[in-house]
Amino acid sequence: MPENRLGLDIQSDSVRAVVIGGGLKPRVAAHAQVEVNGQGGLALALNKVLEDLGGQTDVDRIPCSVSFGDANTSFKNVVIPFSEAKKIRQVLPFELESLIPYKVEEAIPDYHVIRKGDHTDCLAAVNTAFEVGGALEIMADAGLNADILAPSGASKVLGYLAWVQPKEDGVFLDVERDRVLLGLFSGKELILLRNLRQNFEGNLKALAGQINLTIRAFTEKNNPAFNPKAIYCAGAGMHWENLQDAVQEQTGLPLKEVDLTRDIQLPMEGRVAGNWDSSAMDGALALALYHPTESTGFNMRQGPFAVRRRWEQYKGWVIHVSILLAVLLAAFGVRYFAKKSVQEAKIASLKSQIEEVYQTAMEGRASSGDPLAAMMSEMEALSQAPIFPGAEGANVQVVDVLKAISDGIPPALNVKITSFSVNPERVEINGETDAYESATEIKTGLERQPLFEDVSLQSVTAGKDPGVWKFRIKAQVQKESGTNS
Repeated sequence: MPENRLGLDIQSDSVRAVVIGGGLKPRVAAHAQVEVNGQGGLALALNKVLEDLGGQTDVDRIPCSVSFGDANTSFKNVVIPFSEAKKIRQVLPFELESLIPYKVEEAIPDYHVIRKGDHTDCLAAVNTAFEVGGALEIMADAGLNADILAPSGASKVLGYLAWVQPKEDGVFLDVERDRVLLGLFSGKELILLRNLRQNFEGNLKALAGQINLTIRAFTEKNNPAFNPKAIYCAGAGMHWENLQDAVQEQTGLPLKEVDLTRDIQLPMEGRVAGNWDSSAMDGALALALYHPTESTGFNMRQGPFAVRRRWEQYKGWVIHVSILLAVLLAAFGVRYFAKKSVQEAKIASLKSQIEEVYQTAMEGRASSGDPLAAMMSEMEALSQAPIFPGAEGANVQVVDVLKAISDGIPPALNVKITSFSVNPERVEINGETDAYESATEIKTGLERQPLFEDVSLQSVTAGKDPGVWKFRIKAQVQKESGTNS
């Protein structure tokens, strides 16, 4: 949960607010509760709550999840014969038509998926466009960014199941002065919600009777195997006198108190822990912590009230991509500099080897900064140097000897020169040909060249492969026949 978020639970008698501090481990950063009375009403109470929160933490432009109580929200289990979210939203108002006392066009529904396959089992929640629009208008007047508008009791039970993840069947009660939200769950899955719009404080037996009736009807109609082990109770009415005894006596089930900060081990900052009342504040806490998705939880900002281009919808994805990109860039940088260091080391080693070769070849002469260029220059000079001086300034060069050999070998012969050496004393040619007689013809051709004298066929031997004859020819170079350079 990377961001701070405000949960605002607006009941008929009070406004309750909790700010959750973001980070790797969410925490309660601030909270406030103000009663709604006749002097100034809801607007004054809301402003006072924001003022109290501002004294504890920064709430400027903080994203907000808000509930105006569950008294006007209806719930129903429905089965939709397909699973696509778009189609579900198109038919959902008509599935709820028998439940609502107003026109379908005025309904703002949302749904929570229980099971999905070829069809979708879901819990539907519905309220009026008038209620939703009025709530958002109040939030806008207070300068709040209310991107989630949810029933607080439903958020409370869904949050409890998501965080605590019970293993057994059970009953969840969220008890407020003007209504009781009754939920059934199987393990961590919420399977039914009923909104009992009545103050049961003076008639606890009636509340227990509604619990028994709901369990019996659900087991007979939906799931005979449903077997609750306990009743989990939350809300400001949890401290009603004799509530626990009356419910346990009538239902035969133990009643356990829900405390979200205790049950999910949520840390609190020191200054806010002292006056925390879980029974009053758990609704606002659940709103701040539990975020509905496309198919889980409830957010009544649907249809004309849907949030457009909501940053929160993509924030997690953007953060993950940014982190991945940063890691990739860091890895690329490390690899680049490591590779660069290796290349620089190789270049330094090659330069050292070239310098060593130059010093060996050039008998210790300095390379004047670039040994490779100096050595190439020396080799070029050597290639142009004469083997020995000729008469009257004429020089015999290697290229002259090569040309004479090429001209002396008859073109029709199949000849391969394998080695060639020349010095002022003699020229020696080693090669291969395809016939013994060809070696003799090569000797004769070289004798016709003015540059050579005393041409001799030193040897002709058969090679390892059939049809291959190896020969060696020696000749003297006539120094008087050099070309001018």
